[in-house]
Amino acid sequence: MQVYRKYGVNKKLAVALLILFWPLLSNLQKLGSTWILGFDNNQISDPKFGMTTLDFNKQPLEQRYLQNEFHAKVDLINTSICDKYGKLILFTEGLNIYGSNLEIIENGEDLNPGEVRNDFNPEFYPAAYNHILLPRPGHDDQYVLLHFSVSYNRDPGDQIRSVVADKFLLTSIYKDKLLDGFKVIEKNKLILAGNFNKSHLAYCRHANGRDWWLVFEKYNSNKHYIYLLDPSGIKLYAEQEIGIVGGKYDWSGNSIFSPDGTKFIKYCFDYGIQLFNFDRCSGTLSNFIQLKTYVDPEHKEASIAVSTNSRFLYINDYTRIWQYDLDQINVPGFIDTIGFWDGYFIKNVLTTGFYQMALADDGKIYLSCHSGNIYLHCIDKPNEKGLASNFKLRNIELESWMAGGLPIMPNYQLGVVSNSLCDSISYLSRHDWTTTFKIYPNPTSDEIYFNNADTTLFPDLFIEIYDGLGKRVKLQTLHSSTSQLSVSLKNLPAALYFIHVSDYMGRSEIRKIIKI
Repeated sequence: MQVYRKYGVNKKLAVALLILFWPLLSNLQKLGSTWILGFDNNQISDPKFGMTTLDFNKQPLEQRYLQNEFHAKVDLINTSICDKYGKLILFTEGLNIYGSNLEIIENGEDLNPGEVRNDFNPEFYPAAYNHILLPRPGHDDQYVLLHFSVSYNRDPGDQIRSVVADKFLLTSIYKDKLLDGFKVIEKNKLILAGNFNKSHLAYCRHANGRDWWLVFEKYNSNKHYIYLLDPSGIKLYAEQEIGIVGGKYDWSGNSIFSPDGTKFIKYCFDYGIQLFNFDRCSGTLSNFIQLKTYVDPEHKEASIAVSTNSRFLYINDYTRIWQYDLDQINVPGFIDTIGFWDGYFIKNVLTTGFYQMALADDGKIYLSCHSGNIYLHCIDKPNEKGLASNFKLRNIELESWMAGGLPIMPNYQLGVVSNSLCDSISYLSRHDWTTTFKIYPNPTSDEIYFNNADTTLFPDLFIEIYDGLGKRVKLQTLHSSTSQLSVSLKNLPAALYFIHVSDYMGRSEIRKIIKI
């Protein structure tokens, strides 16, 4: 009690801080459960302008119309993320990052700076499929946006592309627990500069069930960049040249992983579909196969998605949808047409022809339309073969207008590959570092040391230091590759501080230390 009185921190506040920092195990299964679609709210019309959320946790599917006073939008780019309960928390259209209240979050403006952004803002960002929001591994309430920025194509010999994807960027976001709001703490950080396939960015959970793989390609090549996102950040893990050289029509289609993470699949008009095996442990592509496509050469654009059982690949162009049975490749009948557009236009003006395709948490695959629209088409039973997949035209009528972009979510339910070479996290989950962890000296006038006496194997530990008012004043990581970390408190006033130490599983320790 003497310590609390001396430094102006009462016992109730200390108890409140302990409750605030008590760990909660994250349920990642619902991080993609709610989509947001739509734009603007400055016009009166029927159907309405504004935004609509689709909650795939609810059966039947639940729509909710949002009055949009802040002119938030999603467009060609549409990536979002939910909390562990499936409530939408963040989304972006490539220009700004918005919260669930549709306002731009703190420091969330000015994504992808440059001439292209300046010319297209505030309407939309001229790219698709190349932004993704992911939870930062090992850090509660922290998220990363991985994204490509584009610049104008100045090459007179290249008449195929109007813009070039030339920067792979990272933006970091965290939730201020005391203010209950999100803020961007690092924005548009350059990860890699080059010349990339504009619409190919695929992502899949690592075999350890915690980290993330990201794969994209050098433009018009067969070179794949394989990145690993783990608690220490993002790093280039490997470069692999495999498959057919190509991809000059880099705006024509997307790349994805199958829901079980065993296949990497990409479409581009000049080479069709390329299919690879993928090892979630080693991050390696192998066993390349090319699949013939029948995409309309006039439009060239197509979109791909895979059923939840990872057996059936779907591809659509403007008027038609095909199914590929990946268990029977090159067996007669392994490609089948399962749907056609019927030529319907809204008010004889707005086409309902097919555009982007995306797998949702309800196990169905939805298709957007190739213009501003109020409809989503649906493959109702994508795990079934042929016409039994039950394609439905204009199956969903939305509460408000939308542009064509759909969120291409990772499979958040994909977990650990048990007993694999990458299963060290299973050991770490049983290894109790809290019994060997030390902080000293206490009290201190300058530095404090964090030490884990058991150096055999322990996870990265995330160290947060808070003052008596609950404001975070220090944030550092004790990496598993080391056993000791020093932190200077020299510039902090004499006071009582709370130290919150946690790992990727949410296990934590709270210690008190006195600065004199």
